[in-house]
Amino acid sequence: MDRIEGLILAAGKSSRMYPGHKMILDLDGKPMIQRTIESLSPFCGRIFIVVGYHADHIREFIPIQDNIFVVFNPDYEAGMLSSLKAGLRKTSTDRVLFLPGDCPFVPSRVFAKLLDTEGDLIVPVFDQKPGHPVLF
Repeated sequence: MDRIEGLILAAGKSSRMYPGHKMILDLDGKPMIQRTIESLSPFCGRIFIVVGYHADHIREFIPIQDNIFVVFNPDYEAGMLSSLKAGLRKTSTDRVLFLPGDCPFVPSRVFAKLLDTEGDLIVPVFDQKPGHPVLF
């Protein structure tokens, strides 16, 4: 089996959540970013979390573990693609599961189905619309 790494984007401003930030929004006793990490963890040896806006504050809510790495994207205002590139530069594996930080409840079966599919870029589709997570 190929080694799999995870990539979570948590660099945006979350401006619609003002004055809070959605990555630290409490979801049944845990911050959203922690729930997102937990959903991805069973499938990944290492997880890279890209931060930008309010990076220091968000870092406080990321569990300290040997397999979790925080990547700072100084160009986060350039958009999601800049954060995706910053995170992908840190990975060193054949396959990467990419998930926005605000997708905390992806069912395990979705990750399993993606990992069971061959291809260079696997994008799930629901109701004819592409979505997340994505497998590179």
